Amino acid sequence: MQVKEVTKSNPNIFVFPVNMKTQVGEHYKSTILKPVEQSVIAKWVSDNSAKELKDIFGNDPVPTWGATKSGLGFYNRMRPDDHFLFSISGVIKVHCKITTKTDCGELSQDLWPDPKKERLFSLIYFLKDLQEVEYPTSELFSKFGYDPNFIFQGLIRVSDRRRDEFYEKFGTLESVLHNKSGS
Repeated sequence: MQVKEVTKSNPNIFVFPVNMKTQVGEHYKSTILKPVEQSVIAKWVSDNSAKELKDIFGNDPVPTWGATKSGLGFYNRMRPDDHFLFSISGVIKVHCKITTKTDCGELSQDLWPDPKKERLFSLIYFLKDLQEVEYPTSELFSKFGYDPNFIFQGLIRVSDRRRDEFYEKFGTLESVLHNKSGS
């Protein structure tokens, strides 16, 4: 009997465009550029979740991002150590990794208040290992096998096929993002 080796799949790659002139840009400034104090998060999440964040971040504040319920499909595919990239004005500016996630409307309201409660960003994910980068988004998308004129207007997840081909060709996402020439 032959035993098939079980291998973990490659980390997912999510890319989100941030328009700094919109509410999303304000959210980016308030919870990514200025991570959230754990005491704020702990008011709304379970004790186990708060402990998990403390284990990961020590006493440091936590970079936090969220999505509305329309992003549930992406949210359900997110795993610890998946890559998350923020693209601003056509340039990948931040590379980080997903640690854990929670669905919490109360935390959403605390972080990104909406008096009418029309747009709750309750699908919340916590991010680690934030690194500033300067990499043209179009060049990265080209490496993922997208058409050079590909335009995205919201969160995307690089498909399994494109992701796996990228890793096979380039090794790691970090090795590409930290190559300053962009080639």
